[in-house]
Amino acid sequence: MNPKRMVEILLINVSYKHKIFYLEQKTYKEGKVFKNYKVKIDNGKMQEFNSLTQLLLFLKDWK
Repeated sequence: MNPKRMVEILLINVSYKHKIFYLEQKTYKEGKVFKNYKVKIDNGKMQEFNSLTQLLLFLKDWK
């Protein structure tokens, strides 16, 4: 399954019980593209991830 689709499914499932803020950020520097993923659940601290794998592992714990 596509990792991006898996993140979307997990975010939808977690959103039934928690308020979620999700941001996918792209930074362009010297001809390269860098992606960051930011998630805030309820009123907690904003978590930042450098890869979809890290984000998937984090969301799996919230499920």
